[in-house]
Amino acid sequence: MSSSNVPDSLQQLRGDAIRTQITIAHALCAVTHSQPHGEPAGTAQEVLTSIRYVIDEILAHLNQPHDLSESAARELTQLIAELQQGVGAD
Repeated sequence: MSSSNVPDSLQQLRGDAIRTQITIAHALCAVTHSQPHGEPAGTAQEVLTSIRYVIDEILAHLNQPHDLSESAARELTQLIAELQQGVGAD
């Protein structure tokens, strides 16, 4: 099924949902990086691991060309690349 067969409103909704996930992940990443030095390091690492899992899920959606328009997929791929830099993902 090509992107032309999926209604624009559904593609927009999927794109908005992914943008929201990316925004939340950025916020969590910022919290872990600003964690006081006395806090348990394990908690921050668990959050970063969770963020990496969210990144993997989003990338799976971006690899489904029928879910999003080509331009939205490009934009979201760039946002994910920025998020990966923040969490140190490869």
